[in-house]
Amino acid sequence: MQTPSRWSLLKWQCRLTGVRGVATDLAVRMGRKLGNAPIDDRFYDRRDSVFDRALGISTVGMRSVSEMEIPEDRRGHAVEYRSIAAAEVAAAIDALPLTSAERSAASFVDLGCGKGRAMVVAHRFGFAAVKGVELEPTLAEQACTNLAAVSPGPIDGEAAWEVTNGDATRFVFPRTPLVVYLFNPFSDEVLRPVLQNLEADLAEHPRPCQILYANAVHSDIFGEEWAGSVSDDGWWAHFVWSRFTTPRPVADVESRVLAGVA
Repeated sequence: MQTPSRWSLLKWQCRLTGVRGVATDLAVRMGRKLGNAPIDDRFYDRRDSVFDRALGISTVGMRSVSEMEIPEDRRGHAVEYRSIAAAEVAAAIDALPLTSAERSAASFVDLGCGKGRAMVVAHRFGFAAVKGVELEPTLAEQACTNLAAVSPGPIDGEAAWEVTNGDATRFVFPRTPLVVYLFNPFSDEVLRPVLQNLEADLAEHPRPCQILYANAVHSDIFGEEWAGSVSDDGWWAHFVWSRFTTPRPVADVESRVLAGVA
């Protein structure tokens, strides 16, 4: 997988925040460059606040592990909350090898969803459902508030979105095709059992699954069951569950059997 190009990021920045968002981004970036100031957290907060204001949500900000309300035995495996640029998430989802029909049948699952920014972005892509799991209760509550602000409500009796305040290693995945998203939410010690939980579920209920992994510092954990690639800069990784194969239509199988080639 390749890191989204500047053009792709600019396109999605414009779609998500309008011309004003793009102008703010460029103005702050140029001002920092001329003033010899670093591109730091203040820049990212200024840029991302445009996205938040446009939708009436709150996803900006950082939360250190020491400020989180999580069990003591998990603090050593937790990662500070920091949100990724909305345009970057959108460009990565857009680049997935999925048709609009396939997206409409799939669920987007954000493991370690924080305040739900990636879920808000994914909601615009027409997934069957958008789900997230977050261990820290105040972040999970804010994610619920943010999704409620942008969601049209239930779809055919099913929740269009759902945030679970709980342990990602015990998350029950929806029985639909999956797009699983991670923004380096936890240590490798937690990612391993999370993957084991997902793999066991896919083995019991075979279906397509793709993983989008941003800041992919533990991409080496993914075993041979996952076919994929990591971008040259190591930031993005894309994996596909290789043990699922789409069955051929019965008519096609029968014709190949008759021809002696199945």
